[in-house]
Amino acid sequence: MSVSLLDIFNITLPVALLTALGFVSAWRGWFPAAAIPGFGKFVRNYALPSAIFLAVAQRSFSDVFHPGFMLAFGLASAASVLLSLFVARGILRTSLSLAGILALAGGMSNGMMIGIPIVTTLYGTDALAAIAQQLLIENAVLIPFGLLLADFGQASREDGFIRRLSQTFWGVLTNPLVLALVLGLLVSLSGVALPLALKRSVELLAGAAGGMALMFIGVTLYGVRLRAELRAVAPAIGIKTVLHPMFMALAFWLVFLIWQNAGWAPVPTMLANTSVIIASLPTIGILPTIAARYGEEQGISLAVLIMTVVSFFTTPLTIWLLLTFQPFAA
Repeated sequence: MSVSLLDIFNITLPVALLTALGFVSAWRGWFPAAAIPGFGKFVRNYALPSAIFLAVAQRSFSDVFHPGFMLAFGLASAASVLLSLFVARGILRTSLSLAGILALAGGMSNGMMIGIPIVTTLYGTDALAAIAQQLLIENAVLIPFGLLLADFGQASREDGFIRRLSQTFWGVLTNPLVLALVLGLLVSLSGVALPLALKRSVELLAGAAGGMALMFIGVTLYGVRLRAELRAVAPAIGIKTVLHPMFMALAFWLVFLIWQNAGWAPVPTMLANTSVIIASLPTIGILPTIAARYGEEQGISLAVLIMTVVSFFTTPLTIWLLLTFQPFAA
């Protein structure tokens, strides 16, 4: 089982090209500034929720819930999220809203846009089980956590604590990303196939998510104050790029050890390898559209861009290390 550097290059180059197209469009005035907020809202409220819904609803529940996988992936991602939050809030003293978004930047991966082509090239469609469970963890736990912090930071100081907290919880529960995950899980549990017309309608919306999200990154990068923005996002970039894959490998080693000593079936090696590869990817491409709700899209767009460029080198290296040394082989 192998994948060439050309395979990786053919997957990652379109990410850079579409981001560059967005930047040039803003620079040349082809994309009006007044359209940027609506552009981001479409991706955030329609395109991405549709993609999440399809990824979960079209797989059996056993494919989106493996206890060992959920434990290891959840621990590693939580460690990166909490460390990013601590650095942003405790050391850099950023606003709570920006800290919540940076926490997501440090612990979430672009499994859908970049990860799916890579892991299916390596392991076939069986690797989609890892992507589906990643979506479950990130959309059921991590995104609500980050949104909760960000929304709480935006709440009026004149409101009482309980009122602010209840408003924030309600905002998270009604977020289209969370609703899409819940609906997808319900369909997966029911085992009922989606009506063809409904499926095709949702697929049309989902198909727009990747390209539009990448162009949005480029559009929002135009005019970014690089030095000022980089200071705030640099720690999250380092945590995501270096520590998140290391946390992921360590978490799966621990779960393998616990599972085997308890006499239970260990996590499949393919899922463990896929998870480390996912962790080596840049953060989710639609994070700038989420950050735009809090006025923090420029710095987050810069973080996504830098992570994506760095992943051109780190992801192939991660794949080579996994295939060469087989750290999770039984």
